[in-house]
Amino acid sequence: MLKVLDCTLRDGGYVNEWNFGENNIAKIVNSLNNAGVEIIELGFVKPGIDNSADLTIKPSINNFDNLATDNNKLYAVMINYGECFSNDLPFACDTSIKAIRIAFKKKDRKEALVLSKELLNKGYMVFLQPMVSLSYSNDEFVNLIKEANIIKPYAFYIVDSFGEMNESQLGHYLSLANNFLNKDINLGFHSHNNLQLSFSNCKAFINNNKVHNLIVDSSIYGMGRGAGNLNTEIFLDYLNNNCSKTYLVNPIINVIDLYFDKLLKEKYWGYSIPFYISAKHHTHPNYALFLDNKKTLTFFDIERIISSIRVERRDTFDKEYISSLYIQYQEKETYSDYKSLAIILENKKIVLIGPGPSIRNLAKLPNECNDAIFIGVNHYPTTIKCDYFFFSNNKRYNQFDKIGKTIITSNIYKKGDYIMPYFELINNNDFVFDNSLLMCLKLMIKIKAKHVFLAGFDGYSDNSINDYLNNELWLGEKNNKKTLNSHISGTIEEYKKQIPISFVTESRYFTK
Repeated sequence: MLKVLDCTLRDGGYVNEWNFGENNIAKIVNSLNNAGVEIIELGFVKPGIDNSADLTIKPSINNFDNLATDNNKLYAVMINYGECFSNDLPFACDTSIKAIRIAFKKKDRKEALVLSKELLNKGYMVFLQPMVSLSYSNDEFVNLIKEANIIKPYAFYIVDSFGEMNESQLGHYLSLANNFLNKDINLGFHSHNNLQLSFSNCKAFINNNKVHNLIVDSSIYGMGRGAGNLNTEIFLDYLNNNCSKTYLVNPIINVIDLYFDKLLKEKYWGYSIPFYISAKHHTHPNYALFLDNKKTLTFFDIERIISSIRVERRDTFDKEYISSLYIQYQEKETYSDYKSLAIILENKKIVLIGPGPSIRNLAKLPNECNDAIFIGVNHYPTTIKCDYFFFSNNKRYNQFDKIGKTIITSNIYKKGDYIMPYFELINNNDFVFDNSLLMCLKLMIKIKAKHVFLAGFDGYSDNSINDYLNNELWLGEKNNKKTLNSHISGTIEEYKKQIPISFVTESRYFTK
């Protein structure tokens, strides 16, 4: 027997911080009920957080009871080992949610088994989810299976957390499960789509197992962390056509039309080169996400940093660690071109030209800017003639051929006329520590410019594509725009204590 478990409201929550909205949650559950999906995962239980009807991460399992509306369905929630314990959960008879999935890291497997036994004794159907199953040796995986056989959970899973498994590797772990897992324990498979192998792997999973009842995880529209998951709608259709199933796909298509299609445009999930790189190097996808969100690196740069992550650090995301690798990578060498540049720019008025659309309406600069030196920052203005071009962003610099005299930071691969030490120009604000405008302003301070005028630095709006002269300059910033504006404004205010800075076009960074 094969069952489908839809994990949209749990795994999909990594995309939108579990904020689906109360009405949308009800629509999603209703669509899955009508489609005939056997198991519906409603979200995470995490004691201590505030309860909200709009979220699918809740402090208590009872907060999900109102969503369990179909007595013929099995409703599940997930807990991460270490975040929720047996004392945090009522007996199964006191909740409508009868299934609990326990996700645990390899180092916590013994303690997770103890928790599993405690929850089984409370009457729950327990799913064992050993994260990054590929990290287990044969002996470790077999021993885990044997321990599972003793406590008899409802299901034991093969989990491809990083979307890195190929069919041969899946087949190997499937063979271990077939040979050692008790036949009365359901066998599940949870995949991610970093290498675009979720669908083919799930087909192989169901076609090469005649021993156990099976459970396959999927999510609507493939919504999930990183590259996403197996698409529920596609998999249901496949099972109808090839496994004599009778799922109704239209309810899923309808809710995609009503909600998910728009959400995908706002908060993209799915295949990307950075997530491919993370899977290729067997690393947590958040490392690739962190580096990609910098919007300063080429894919080649991202791969070089990812490949340098120590093997023992790859399974668990560590922001401080990857931040240090990023800075080390950016600061390749130290140069001393300050003196030669200062001869040209010291005690001069400087006009920095940004990529914002406000410069289209700049008919005339103030008289204060007469005799100023013009510097384009991280782009090549076509409407204003610049004397120099400053680049600190390798990804942006690669968009242009030779454009004139360049001032670049030392993390840039291509040659420049003046090379400045990257590490000396970053600031101590983690949110914007290597923002190109702020780095250029810091350079102006170091070379003792007389007065800096800013044009075309419009700041971020709700739709960042509209914040640039053309769409090609947009690098896909995903951070909170108001937060970025606030931190950039605050840093400019600090720099104004050291050098005169004036805006000559409208800006969301404007400080008095």
